[in-house]
Amino acid sequence: MREHGGNSDVAAAQYGFAPDDMLDLSTGISPFIYPLSPITVDTLQALPTAASLTACVHAARHAYRVPEQLTVTAGAGTQAFLQIIPRLVNTGTVWIRQPTYNEHAHCWADAGHNIVDGDVMPDEADHAVVVFPNNPTGDRYEDLNALASKIERKGGLLIIDGAFLDNAEGAEVFAELSNYSCVIHLRSFGKFFGLAGVRLGFAMTSPAYSDAIRGMLGPWAVNNVALMAGTLALQDDDWIQSHKGVLEQQSAELAKILVNTNLSIIGGTFLFQTIRDADALSLHEHLAQTGIWTRIYREWPDLMRFGLPRDRAEMDRLHNSIQIWRS
Repeated sequence: MREHGGNSDVAAAQYGFAPDDMLDLSTGISPFIYPLSPITVDTLQALPTAASLTACVHAARHAYRVPEQLTVTAGAGTQAFLQIIPRLVNTGTVWIRQPTYNEHAHCWADAGHNIVDGDVMPDEADHAVVVFPNNPTGDRYEDLNALASKIERKGGLLIIDGAFLDNAEGAEVFAELSNYSCVIHLRSFGKFFGLAGVRLGFAMTSPAYSDAIRGMLGPWAVNNVALMAGTLALQDDDWIQSHKGVLEQQSAELAKILVNTNLSIIGGTFLFQTIRDADALSLHEHLAQTGIWTRIYREWPDLMRFGLPRDRAEMDRLHNSIQIWRS
């Protein structure tokens, strides 16, 4: 089984806590939920309509500031696109710099591609995946334009996974790469809006790939609740701006706690902070025993990622637990 954040209920049972008593900091999902109205059962009675899908796609184009020359396709979370994209092209070699989100390498390998690592894309690679900013390290690849140019000449694909990308910075990436047909941009809806369970994500592509992606997704790929939530939330500019400020503040507070407990932060975003420590596995185990669930990486055992606590009480709970481990 590939490791992911979440499953705090399983962790709670393992460490002797009730599910609601385990503080889940293992994901990069906002602890604050977009204030949707209650969902009625009538919402689930009919199949998703073309009009509701179009409205959601238009809202995504607005929120993410997608250039007109790109097509926006909605799917059941970005995971749906990760499994489809490697099958758009003939098998070859894909460069995926590690460490990063582990589903990318799995999905490309599952489709028959060869995976290569390294700080620089090797000449034998046909395609590349760049998580921007990277998960879990938070760093940003320095020259997307040169990378896109190289892959365009090869006739390959460049995937920009912007699951943790700010909309303003995302608009800059769109502008920088607007002339390349090889680029597929991915965006996650649920992380920022605290609604990961609705399963909604978007792929922004040149028209050359959009029809194939939609065909592989099949009809009714996004459910009514996700379409409704996406349409409302992605158009709420005031809430988005305010929420971004709240997340940045919480992330800064989290960083202070980690630094003040002598943990070395290697990077982060407005939704997580990641440390490097030789005793990260020991810290993870200690926190779990005190009812705090974090994200570790068995392949990179010195890395540990912390999602955002919701409030001062959760911040203090984390701080106190780390202090006890330090003592």
